[in-house]
Amino acid sequence: MIAKLDRLARNVHFITGLMEAAKGNGRNAVKFVACDMPEANDLTIHIMAAFAEHEAKRISERTKDALNAAKARGTLLGRAGASNLKPNIELRKAAADGFAVRLRGAD
Repeated sequence: MIAKLDRLARNVHFITGLMEAAKGNGRNAVKFVACDMPEANDLTIHIMAAFAEHEAKRISERTKDALNAAKARGTLLGRAGASNLKPNIELRKAAADGFAVRLRGAD
């Protein structure tokens, strides 16, 4: 039993393998159940697994496109820590201070 099919895997081959293994032989058969679709049959599970796999590919494509666009704009990628935060520190501090003032005013 799994909570959500797309959280188990986004690979049709893997899901199909699990479904086949769950069938077992006779007395050892185990029903494959996804809690987000408890009434789903094998066909529905295959279709949903295919959609999940497609969605994962599209997410990857969009992420790569966004990173390439950021690089084209001159954004430095892959830098973490204080050195990457320094260029906008005053702007971020002012925004945080303004937010704190608004919160205090809500009392």
